Amino acid sequence: MQVSSQTRHFIGKPRSYALLICSLICLFCLPAKSAPKGHEQAVTPATGTVGSNAGVVPFTPPSGEFCILMPSKVTSDVLNEKNFKVPTYQGRAGIVNYVVTDVSLGKETNALDSYLKGFLRSITSRTNSQAELSDTSGQGWTGKICSFKRDGKESLSGVVAKANGTNIIYSAIIDAPVSSEQAKNFLASLVIYPDKALEAHKNDPGSGPSAGEIGQTIGSIIGMFVGIGLGVYFVKKAAAKKKLEQS
Repeated sequence: MQVSSQTRHFIGKPRSYALLICSLICLFCLPAKSAPKGHEQAVTPATGTVGSNAGVVPFTPPSGEFCILMPSKVTSDVLNEKNFKVPTYQGRAGIVNYVVTDVSLGKETNALDSYLKGFLRSITSRTNSQAELSDTSGQGWTGKICSFKRDGKESLSGVVAKANGTNIIYSAIIDAPVSSEQAKNFLASLVIYPDKALEAHKNDPGSGPSAGEIGQTIGSIIGMFVGIGLGVYFVKKAAAKKKLEQS
């Protein structure tokens, strides 16, 4: 798998261990076809032993639309916000939270840019941070790597990606610095399968909130709960629903 990026955080000299990690990720994530060629520069996972990657494994949802390294125990749910549904996957490895969301933005033009503006506005507001962006791409997608800094120090990081040929957006966030080993491995591992993404979202509403509104809502949720885990959010939502049903 190859992922290209213009940011210096993810560029390093290949080593044997990095190649081993890449091979393991490709074994689980890549289809029979080879990764697209022509990327500007390959981005590899952090160097180190396979043991340093303990606690995360390749994860693919039942839809098969993407694959990414996640903690071995992943909680999945669907957020129903403002008349649109957002499949959400969350896990925790040690003290680090991992969150992945995906959403279809219908036929709106410039959907990624509009989504990204709303997404960043919410996260930076919720976490009192500033965002730095760099272009990136991987198998089946193009997007932006996001590094969030608070008081000049890296706090959390992620990638906002659009599946090629679609308006389906994936946000993968980790509450670890973009320069950390966990973040490098996580962000470099994303693979999206556009055909399966279209199939998974074929019944999504064709209209609804704008891409900017959706990005702002998802950014607000992630920004509010990434530090404690979206599991807490799911528990509260379930409790509220149960209380409503009993009333």
